[in-house]
Amino acid sequence: MVSRVAETYSVYVGNKVGCESTTLEGLRVINYLLLNGHSVVENPREATHVVLNTCAFLPSHRKAIEERLAGLCAEAPEAQLVVMGCAGAIAPDILLASRPVLVCGHRDLGRLDELFFRLVRFEQTPDYQFQESSERVLVPIGRGCAQRCSYCSIKRSIGAIRSRPVDAIAGDFRRNVAFGKRRFLLAGDDLGSYGLDTGSSLAELLSAIDDIPGEFSVLLGNIHPTWFLEYFGAIKAFLGSPHASKWLFLPIQSADQAVLKAMRRDYPIEKVSSAIEDLRRSVPGVRFYYDIMVGYPTEDDAAFGRTLDFIVRHPASCMTIARFSSEPGTDAADLPTVDPQLIRKRAKELQATYAAAVHLDKSVKIARWGQD
Repeated sequence: MVSRVAETYSVYVGNKVGCESTTLEGLRVINYLLLNGHSVVENPREATHVVLNTCAFLPSHRKAIEERLAGLCAEAPEAQLVVMGCAGAIAPDILLASRPVLVCGHRDLGRLDELFFRLVRFEQTPDYQFQESSERVLVPIGRGCAQRCSYCSIKRSIGAIRSRPVDAIAGDFRRNVAFGKRRFLLAGDDLGSYGLDTGSSLAELLSAIDDIPGEFSVLLGNIHPTWFLEYFGAIKAFLGSPHASKWLFLPIQSADQAVLKAMRRDYPIEKVSSAIEDLRRSVPGVRFYYDIMVGYPTEDDAAFGRTLDFIVRHPASCMTIARFSSEPGTDAADLPTVDPQLIRKRAKELQATYAAAVHLDKSVKIARWGQD
C-alpha cells in the first residue's frame, strides 16, 4: 500500500503529443494532480516535479523526446523528472541521460501514487475529456489493441484491448451535450476492436451514441479495415446519421494482398474497395482519410503499383504517408530492408499520384481530417 505524501508540489506537465488517447491520459494526470492538492504550473523552472508525456511511435518522435528531456533537465535541474507514455516500453535508451525518478507506461499510471497521492488515488480519478482550447471533446473508448501487425512496436506499451462500458461512454456524451458541447472525437488505439474483451462491440456502441438526443457531431477515430468490413452495416448507418461527422479514417497501409499478409493485416483489399464505393454511393458527403506505408520489406514495384492504383480508384480527402522504419523487437525488423532512396522515391510518387487523382476527381476535396 502506497502511503500518502505530506507535501503539495508544483508540477509542470508536458502534454503535447500527437496521439489522442495518450493526450487524454495526460489530461487525466493533470486532473489527478489537482484533486490531490498539487498545483500545475506553466513554466518548468517553477516546478518541483516535471512530468513529460510521450509518444515514441516514430524515430522522429524519439529524437524530439530526447531533445525535450535534455531541455527540461537544463531548465529545471532541481526538479524530479517523471516520464509517462510509451517511451519507457518502446525506447528506454532515450531516457538514460535524463535519469527520471519514475517511468510509467499506459498500463501502470497508478505508480504516480508513489510521488503524488495525498487525497485521491490515480485509479479513482475520472477520465478527463475536455480542455477549453480543444477543438473537440475527446471521449475515450478505452485503451489497447487487438492487432498484431508485424512492424508495430506500440502494442508493447499499450497492451491488449481494455474497453470502457458502453453506459460510461454514453454518459460522457450526455453530460457534455447537456453542457452545450457539440463536437466530439471518439478516441481509441483500435476503435474497431472495442468490446472484444467485454462482450460488446463497436456496432453496439455506435447505436447507443446515436440514440442520445440532441444536436451534436461525432468524429470516429481510426478503424482497422478488418473491423470496417466486420461492422460495415453499423458504420454505414452511423455515417448516415445526423450525429456523425462524415469522415472515415482507414489505415489501409498497402493495397497489395501479399504485402498485407506479410504485415499480418490480411483483410481482403478488394472487399475494402467495394465497401468504400458503397459508402460513396450511399452517404452523401462522406470523406476518407488513409494511412499508407511505403517501403515495407516485401513491397516490390508491382505491389507498390497496386497501392498507386488503389489511390487513383479511391482518392481520399486526406492521406498520411509513412515510410517503413525497422522497429527493434518486431518481426519485420528481421527482414531485409528496401533501399532508403527507393523508399523516398516511392513516397514522392505516391504523393504526386494522390494529388493528381484528387485533381481529376472533382467530387473529392482535400481537407484536414475532421474538418466540417
